[in-house]
Parts: sequence; structure tokens; C-alpha cells
Amino acid sequence: TTSQGQGIWQLLRPDKWEAERVSEACKWKNRRLKQGKEEAPTEIEQYCLQREKEFKAKEAVLWCGERDAGEK
Repeated sequence: TTSQGQGIWQLLRPDKWEAERVSEACKWKNRRLKQGKEEAPTEIEQYCLQREKEFKAKEAVLWCGERDAGEK
């Protein structure tokens, strides 16, 4: 029975190791998702500000072009 117990333990051992690996992977994934959710609003705001800045620059060029065309 001792050898049977050891045999069963040897069979269960890889399953336990795999379960721990899966558990760690899930924890890591959840941490990354949480981090992403925390960082997203800041990144979105920065992106919007950058796009607004680019838009204003293009708008200024267009306005200057229209003004110059009217003066000619």
C-alpha cells in the first residue's frame, strides 16, 4: 500500500504543479488587467490632448491660408 500511495502521489504531483502554474498565470493576468484599467484614463486623456493639439495646429494653418487668400 505504501508503494501504491507513492504511485498515486507521483501521479497527482504534476497536476498540483500545473494547477499552481495556472493559478499564478491567472493572478498575473488579473493584476495586468487591473493595472490597465487604472492607467487607461490617464492615457486616454493624454491621447485626447495630443489630438486636440494637432487639430488646433492644422486649424491654425487653414485659417492663416484663408486669411492670406483673402488679402491677395
